[in-house]
Amino acid sequence: MLIAATLRPSDDTPADRRAFRRQSVSFGANFDFDGVPEPVSCIVVDVSAGGAQLMGRLPEGVREAKLEIAGLEPLPCEIIWRTESKVGVRFLRDAKEVENRLTKVMKGE
Repeated sequence: MLIAATLRPSDDTPADRRAFRRQSVSFGANFDFDGVPEPVSCIVVDVSAGGAQLMGRLPEGVREAKLEIAGLEPLPCEIIWRTESKVGVRFLRDAKEVENRLTKVMKGE
């Protein structure tokens, strides 16, 4: 099982700006970009219905990509922030749809 809990809106303190709880995970994935012949590998370190944090390096200037996670159709996403070794993305799909997809993967369906 990749993710231990159901992804749902955050009910933490008001200081938490996230719309959805993130779950700590550690599994491989790939980024697929227009104009780049080979996908770029990364590690998903946390994920929610709204986005994910990944470890990996992306080509400069990339603003959108598809995140490929085993067992899921590619998820279109927008790069929100990046450091030298990490990337934060927001999924460009309805959060409920993403939650349903992630839940299926968690259950091994």
